[in-house]
Amino acid sequence: IAGGMKTRPEGFWFFRNGEINDDEYAADLAERIPALYASRGFIDFRIAKDTLHVDREHGKALLELTVVEGPQYKVGDFEVIGGRHYSDEEIRAYFPFENNARPFSSRLTDFLRRREPVPQDVFDAASWESATQSVRQAYANDGYIYSQVQPIVERRVMPDSTHYVDLRWEVEEGAPAVINRIEIIGNDYTTEMCIRDQLVILPGDVYNQQRLIQSWQSIGNLGFFE
Repeated sequence: IAGGMKTRPEGFWFFRNGEINDDEYAADLAERIPALYASRGFIDFRIAKDTLHVDREHGKALLELTVVEGPQYKVGDFEVIGGRHYSDEEIRAYFPFENNARPFSSRLTDFLRRREPVPQDVFDAASWESATQSVRQAYANDGYIYSQVQPIVERRVMPDSTHYVDLRWEVEEGAPAVINRIEIIGNDYTTEMCIRDQLVILPGDVYNQQRLIQSWQSIGNLGFFE
């Protein structure tokens, strides 16, 4: 837990002075520690109390956290609702828990840090959110910039008290966006045609976010603009 926080105890080197920064400490409590637990299936985790015990005589302090972990959730059922542009099989390819084999780098990190490995069937909230963003990106790349992909997490408890989360992507695709026109504003250094020659996305094309970024990078590589 301490390793996942920006607030660290003082150490031997000068950069580990143990000083508490209010903003970083607040982010530790509200974001970093809960995210650490959520990546290991403890999505009901909460910090019940935090206390700072000050030793004024020695100029030291002890930070004490009282946490309520809650149950650890495993991955249950998964489904996709509402998708038409992609088949269920194509969207399912983004599902992060279909193949739960952990990469070697992750297993090596656990070994070096002497950290207990996370069981393969445990829910990882960060992986779920990252996969959801990947599905949204895929729709944006095919022009569906108004699409909505809602990640649904439903808790379920079995008779043996094992906790599961059933996962679902609810998709509202809408219509693909077509580029009407491209305006270039604020250019004094070179001709407009020089800039347009760098574009790989044109009026009449279906919007594609990757091609938009590629066009922006090509214009930047001209070296004309800050």
